[in-house]
Amino acid sequence: MRSIFTIISIIVGILSYSASFSQTASQSWYRQINVPQSQPGPFMARDNSGNVYLAATIVQNSTPSFYIMKYNSSGTQVWAVTYAGTFAGGVRVVAIAVDASSNIIVSGTCTDANGHSAIQTVKYNSAGSQVWSVATQAGLQYSLVTAITTDPAGNVLLAGSVLDNANYSDFLVVKLNVDGVQQWVGKYNGSALAADFATAVTADASGNVYVTGTSAGQIIGRGTRTPTGNDYLTIKYSPSGVAQWINRYYTTSDDQPCALVVDAAGNVYVTGYTNGGVGTTVAYSSTGAQLWVSQPPGAKFNKSIARDA
Repeated sequence: MRSIFTIISIIVGILSYSASFSQTASQSWYRQINVPQSQPGPFMARDNSGNVYLAATIVQNSTPSFYIMKYNSSGTQVWAVTYAGTFAGGVRVVAIAVDASSNIIVSGTCTDANGHSAIQTVKYNSAGSQVWSVATQAGLQYSLVTAITTDPAGNVLLAGSVLDNANYSDFLVVKLNVDGVQQWVGKYNGSALAADFATAVTADASGNVYVTGTSAGQIIGRGTRTPTGNDYLTIKYSPSGVAQWINRYYTTSDDQPCALVVDAAGNVYVTGYTNGGVGTTVAYSSTGAQLWVSQPPGAKFNKSIARDA
């Protein structure tokens, strides 16, 4: 049977700003690759030198594998590597990150020796040589990764979900050191005892870890429990994995956080969408107090957020 492929285009643009603040973009370079339509990805990251890294899932001999490519700032491919994983079922890419030393960390899903979904993470140096690989199983039934980042020291932070003995998943955060050795695991089970899963993770200059995601919520009153649907749930952890604060934002319908960023003062900004797609950004202070909520007119389905210098 013929495989179906989707052409994925990598585009790097340079933005310039006029005095009227209108934006114009000129294309720097353009490349295309083919990846199976049925597989997740591709995912992209860049380093401080302008090199671009792409991670996708390809299928080799019926086994899904990581496929990682490096392009320099001119768009020339520098290297490409594949990784089939530790277990027989192969691996599927979910996320990629680059640390301050231009090491590349790729994470995704695999099936462990017990037949449970687990997290497979691989680190490469800037030359494309594998430094280490590690499989993480933090739950009794499965562990899944949805996001990855690194802190200033090069530690790796994984965020996703985990299932132990309950019927619903919990928040999951895992910290690996620069050698891939697990340092700590953070889990969160919301009061509604329903599905909780992380969607984004970041770190500040001091190594504190911030994670956001969806958590089924409820308002507990005197003898009453009122469901709030899926809420924004944001947690700050210390570098050693101790939860510093937990805050929840909710509306009258399901809310989906997609990304977060932290500024130099430790304020946290979480963006996503509520009420069927209304773009919503929530700001928290460094101590977790809600500062403001922004829903600009016309904003729909916010997916990412960034801050300037």
